[in-house]
Amino acid sequence: MTLSEIATYVCNLIGKTDTTSVTRCKEYVRQHHQLIYDSALWRESLIVERVTMEPDGRVTHIEVTDGGSGYTSAPTVVFSAGGTGYVAPTATAKLLNGKVAEIILTKGGNGYETNPTITFTGGAGSGAAAKAYATGYNDELILPQSISQVLAITADSVELRPEDIITQYMVDPSALTESGTASGFSPITSVGINFDLLNGSLYFDMADASDAGKKIEIVGKLLGDPTRIYKETLTLAASPSVNVSFESYSEITSLSKEATADTVTVKNITGYDKFYWYGWETKAEFQRVKLYRRPEYDSTAPIQLVILGKQKIRPLVSDTDAPMISGIDNALIKYGTADMLKRQRQYGKAQLETGEGDRLLAVARDAETNQTAKIMRIVPDDYTAGYTRNDFGF
Repeated sequence: MTLSEIATYVCNLIGKTDTTSVTRCKEYVRQHHQLIYDSALWRESLIVERVTMEPDGRVTHIEVTDGGSGYTSAPTVVFSAGGTGYVAPTATAKLLNGKVAEIILTKGGNGYETNPTITFTGGAGSGAAAKAYATGYNDELILPQSISQVLAITADSVELRPEDIITQYMVDPSALTESGTASGFSPITSVGINFDLLNGSLYFDMADASDAGKKIEIVGKLLGDPTRIYKETLTLAASPSVNVSFESYSEITSLSKEATADTVTVKNITGYDKFYWYGWETKAEFQRVKLYRRPEYDSTAPIQLVILGKQKIRPLVSDTDAPMISGIDNALIKYGTADMLKRQRQYGKAQLETGEGDRLLAVARDAETNQTAKIMRIVPDDYTAGYTRNDFGF
């Protein structure tokens, strides 16, 4: 049944067919659809995504090996060239008593197969030296847009163990920073975009001119000042159709908007790196995982990932939308009826309808677990390195 059909059925059942009641009933059904979807790992909510983890060759950190002397102003940090199509990192030198005391990496760049060399120009001093470290792969993987929760990952057909990041830090902290063969992963905080910002600016392209005037809120770390979290509110303008953020960012931590009539395309300056922000989505959110250990660079054999996850819900927005999960229509009818009866202060009848909705939902869950093709298996953990007392909590 569609959203309109469910709401019409409920309103006819209780004798409230006016437009206001039908609209309110649709809201109730939408809310219960979301709650039911979130309540279980439904078979129809699962999705498998295949991703090629290309080497990005970004600079991850810089170590000052010699502060030099005689600097009256901060020298310019210059990086050597990388591979074909590389993007140079950017960094800012900080002085203390005429010496380079610290180099703050503001953008990691990409395309480095080996560690780039660093030179300094200007500043009136001399002798400063530093070493940059580039990684072949990003150990923090941004998952495809369709995934709301990661369940399992394989890398080149090898299963990665899900790990608790705090436990991993306590048991084997070196795995968080070392490179090697990836063996596990942990979910970490989500981010607002799934591409490199390059020049730090975000671009928003409206598909429907009627969305002019809608607001977008951007929260992120400023380019050149990564310790500062900044928030700006951008109002979409009809002209030009592509709107640009006022500030430049090194990382977007949160991205939200008002509901729009149509899709807004979010992209960087190239226009090739982008994602489509659907009208009903008010928050852009990409899940991330941290890999242990960081995969090493191999330009001839990019790592093939297979990701099993729970996909983002497709909410009931328009009248013709149907629930994502089969077999929950009757439960939605009962829950919608209960809420409409509460609206009329018929609490006793509403309680009965809620109980019937719970029973029908249990029937749908039973069909998921007991009436589908499946096989039960116990898979031993093949731990070739051997177990220790720590593995058993001693």
